Amino acid sequence: MVGGWTHVYDGYWGTWRPASFPCNKQSYNAARGTMELVGMPISAFRLRIEPYQGGGDDTAINGIQWTGFTYCPDNTYICGLQVKMEAPQGWGDDTALNGLAIACCGFPVNNSTAVVSTTNITTSTNGDRSCLTLETGDNAQTVGTRVLQYLCANSPRQLFVFTSQPTGEYTITTVPSGLCVVPKDGGTAQGTGVVLNTCRGSRTEMWAVTPLGGNRYHIRSAHANRCFDVSWGVATDGAVIQLIDCYATNNQVVKLNLPTRSTTTGIQTKTS
Repeated sequence: MVGGWTHVYDGYWGTWRPASFPCNKQSYNAARGTMELVGMPISAFRLRIEPYQGGGDDTAINGIQWTGFTYCPDNTYICGLQVKMEAPQGWGDDTALNGLAIACCGFPVNNSTAVVSTTNITTSTNGDRSCLTLETGDNAQTVGTRVLQYLCANSPRQLFVFTSQPTGEYTITTVPSGLCVVPKDGGTAQGTGVVLNTCRGSRTEMWAVTPLGGNRYHIRSAHANRCFDVSWGVATDGAVIQLIDCYATNNQVVKLNLPTRSTTTGIQTKTS
C-alpha cells in the first residue's frame, strides 16, 4: 500500500470495518525480497451522499449529492476498500454505510522478476492427491488440449509456469511447449472448458491468483471472471476443469507454490 488509507468520505457515525482487497494479487519485489500486494487499474472513486442534517434525518451514502473524485497518487491504483458502518440504532436514527476509504498500490515496474514458479497445481477434491493434467498421454501438447484432473504423478504434463504481469495477474503456460492456458474459444459462460492455445498477449490469457492461506488459492479468469472448478467436485481421474462462478468450495481451491524465486514443483488440486 502506498501511504495510509485515503478517505473518500469520512462519515460522522459508526466504526471502520475490516479492509477488503477484492483484487488481491501478489508480485515479487526484488529490492525488498518479498511478495507484495498489487492492485488493479482503478484510480479514483466518488460517492453520492447526503450532507450532515443537524437535527434532521441523516441518510449519508444514498445517492443524493455527488462528491468530487478522490484519486490515488500518480502511477498507483486502487487495490483495497474499507467502509464505515453504523450499527442498528434501535429506535434511533440509522445511517448505515456513511464512509469509504481506499488503499492505493503501485504496479511492479520491472517484469524481469515476474516468473515466480514452475509448479504443479493440486486440486482439493481428492485429499491433495490429484493434479491439473494435460489431456495427452505422451505430453504431445497442441492447441486445444484440455486441462483435466488426474492423480499427481510427477509428470511433465502436470507442470505449469506462472508468470506475473505488470497488472498483477498471471499467465499460465505449459512445459515444454509454452502454450497458454485459456478459456476454450475465449468463452465466458458457466462451464466453459480450459484448454491450451498459442500465446498472443490477449486478455483471455490472464489469470488472477487469489491467496486463501496455506499455499491454497483460487485461480480466476480475468477475461471471464469465473474460477477454475473441478466439474461436479469429483475425485476421479479425467474430471474436466471448467470455469464456474467463484465460491468457497473445495472444487475451486487449488494448492501450488508461488515462491519468490523461480523453482520447479507441482500444482495440486483439492477436490475431497
